[in-house]
Amino acid sequence: MVDFSPLPVASSTLHVEHVRDVTLVSLTRSYLGDEAFQEIGDRMVRLAETMGRHRFVLSLRGVRCLSSAMLGKLIAFHKQVKQRGGELTLCSLTPELAARFESMRLNKLFHICLSEEEALGEAPIGVS
Repeated sequence: MVDFSPLPVASSTLHVEHVRDVTLVSLTRSYLGDEAFQEIGDRMVRLAETMGRHRFVLSLRGVRCLSSAMLGKLIAFHKQVKQRGGELTLCSLTPELAARFESMRLNKLFHICLSEEEALGEAPIGVS
């Protein structure tokens, strides 16, 4: 079993911190290709398993391109979070990445906010 620390955690591609009742996950590379997706995917799976019914905000600020494998990991993370009764919000997409999400209709799957502030300011789970 892998340990998960509830404290801020950083790696070369991922930064995790807790802001009020939300786990803010920031991807820290401009291109997330095949070399990064395994580490990120594994960490996101552990977060979903550990946190359960929880709100996640995934900041993609500065990420210009995601590989198909990384997109698959994001979709799997979204599914795991929803299955556990949680929520996932993406935010801070670059114009290029937002256009890619729209062209692939991923903007219909993911809840997307313009900024971290907007995403963090939304109502917690179960509150209208």
